[in-house]
Amino acid sequence: MNFKLLEKNRRLEFKPSIKMKKLKAFIFIGILLICTTCLTKPEFDQIPSIDFVGISKETFRTVDGFGDSTFRDQITIRIRIQDGDGDLGLDPADTLAPYQTLNDDGSFNEFSKNYFVKLYTLEGEDFVLFEFPSPQFDLSSRFKRLNEEDDFGPLEVDLNYDFFVGNQSNLINKVARFEVQIADRALNKSNVITTDTIRINTN
Repeated sequence: MNFKLLEKNRRLEFKPSIKMKKLKAFIFIGILLICTTCLTKPEFDQIPSIDFVGISKETFRTVDGFGDSTFRDQITIRIRIQDGDGDLGLDPADTLAPYQTLNDDGSFNEFSKNYFVKLYTLEGEDFVLFEFPSPQFDLSSRFKRLNEEDDFGPLEVDLNYDFFVGNQSNLINKVARFEVQIADRALNKSNVITTDTIRINTN
């Protein structure tokens, strides 16, 4: 599983450039102030918002010592994220509450991850949620901090998530789609997006 940050606009600040070589300093400053007041910094909600950008796959073939081939599909989901305060991402060191793996009662803590993925496969005419043996070993994961520490502000990014789907028999040649949701460091969950459909493990 791997994340790739494709486009990043930290704080989204606009800085006008004015070249007035022959004007006096006070005129230059006055024009600069006027231009600055005309430009406003985008305002995003502090609860993250995501949009679906695209989905693709790449098939990898491996051959074992007996000459038997195995095919696995790597899926890439691309989303666009907007967040008002930029408190997005978890570091490897983020293992204490509220990001610990297990809750006090021994149950799995969903916020040990921050990128949530659900897989649905087409069964007859309906898409059915694919159940993994444990939420600890599903397709969800965590992406790293997108802002430097103490450098928060409005943030808009495109993020790719690459992951492999299993090639067990009940996932061979299936039409599938995915639901994606993220959470920020304050545990605010975004909206849920649904990807386009894609056929997986066609061998």
